[in-house]
Amino acid sequence: MSKQSLANVQKIFTDGPRVINLGLEGFADSLKTKEVPVVHVLWKPPAMGDESLLALLDKLK
Repeated sequence: MSKQSLANVQKIFTDGPRVINLGLEGFADSLKTKEVPVVHVLWKPPAMGDESLLALLDKLK
């Protein structure tokens, strides 16, 4: 492990984790109750994961 990598890992333990939560807001809420800095991003898979709709969207590009 490089010195920079080691410094980055040590920083997590001294500064605490910072989290970006994608999707389920409940995960972000759980972290907030533990006072973990978290940013919640509302994200859903393209075409709600429907393969046929995704194929149609790909044709629009």
